[in-house]
Amino acid sequence: MTTAGIKDQKLEALRGLAILLVVAFHVKAWAPAQPPDFYKGLLYILGFIRMPLFTFISGYVYALRPIIPGDALRFLAGKARRLLLPMACVGSIMFLFKRIPPYLEPPTKILQSWKILVFPISQLWFLQALFLIFIVIALLESAKWLDKKWAWLLTLGLTTLPVVLVGPDMAGPVNWPFSVDGFLFLLPYFFLGLGLGRFKSLWQSSWVTAAVAALAVVGFGLQILIMLGRLKIQDDKGTPFYLFLSLTYIFLLFQFKRKVGWLAWLGSFSYSIFLFHIYAIMGVNILLRVSGHTPAPAWRFGILLLSGLTLPILVHILLRPFRLTRRLFLGLR
Repeated sequence: MTTAGIKDQKLEALRGLAILLVVAFHVKAWAPAQPPDFYKGLLYILGFIRMPLFTFISGYVYALRPIIPGDALRFLAGKARRLLLPMACVGSIMFLFKRIPPYLEPPTKILQSWKILVFPISQLWFLQALFLIFIVIALLESAKWLDKKWAWLLTLGLTTLPVVLVGPDMAGPVNWPFSVDGFLFLLPYFFLGLGLGRFKSLWQSSWVTAAVAALAVVGFGLQILIMLGRLKIQDDKGTPFYLFLSLTYIFLLFQFKRKVGWLAWLGSFSYSIFLFHIYAIMGVNILLRVSGHTPAPAWRFGILLLSGLTLPILVHILLRPFRLTRRLFLGLR
């Protein structure tokens, strides 16, 4: 999810779309502001894109700036600063934040605060899982395993095996230490991004695009039938159907990406929005409750969505000028 140095506005627009979907999902999850039926259906369909798209972009960006030979340890140290340091700091605040009404949890859980560093907390599971992916990448790159297209294709195929062997239980976050379940769930999307960044002939072929588009149309039709209750297919995270649709949708989004100014602007702040949007949603939701004013569901959904997108940007602007805060909470140098 790192954004430093990325100039491609089309790619940033994809990142902006991904963070928009993440915030919309968490508005529903953390502060049930029931959206209209149309948006519920839209969120269901787009749910196949959300975190897979973020992970795909991370893999693609990595392919543009891979590990320098012999520099794996420095690479991992940089990823630890960028991912794990904010995870620990932001996670600690989240742990305390969840102890105020209406999210109050038993005081005895304060004694379990050490688990923040080991087990996933809220959306921060993604950072643990992504760091594990980078460890795997460092090992494979050191062995020069990913230099050949056939080796990459084989590896991509192998990353789909947990879907068959473990199934939805590995779709994260459950309660696996250091989000191993989320790590297994995200692996195929990272390797897809890496492959499209490293072996450009894969996505520059029109017949490949046409074939994937045909598969996506079939998958979308199946989704509609599932929504209408006319077809029963297990479509949870970690299922073959979810993996199949996510990979096809993401490939097409990447293939037909466009420069969308406001989405690219959101994308440039995507990491900070990801880190802090839960606080914004929960905080504004508390204020709405305390005020005694209950907006209509559609308005409430919109207010919380806008808050989750904009308030973290303000936090980013406040934290970035100071070396200590930008390192601890943003993972920047």
